[in-house]
Amino acid sequence: MVESKINGQSKNILEDNIVKLKELFPKIATEDKIDFDKLKSILFDEIDDSPERYKFSWNGKSKAILKLKNLLL
Repeated sequence: MVESKINGQSKNILEDNIVKLKELFPKIATEDKIDFDKLKSILFDEIDDSPERYKFSWNGKSKAILKLKNLLL
């Protein structure tokens, strides 16, 4: 029987995804941060910034996302 140990810590998905982004698009890494303008220039044709799209939004959504992010970090 294989015994598994659980450490009670959540995996840092954000950090893993940032590493993946840097691997996929090495030019976007600036001083160990993501240069969003460079990423947008690379993905230019794939970005939909049209105001004519469905959005799921509510008052306080940004605060809720920040609170959740802080809980996960």
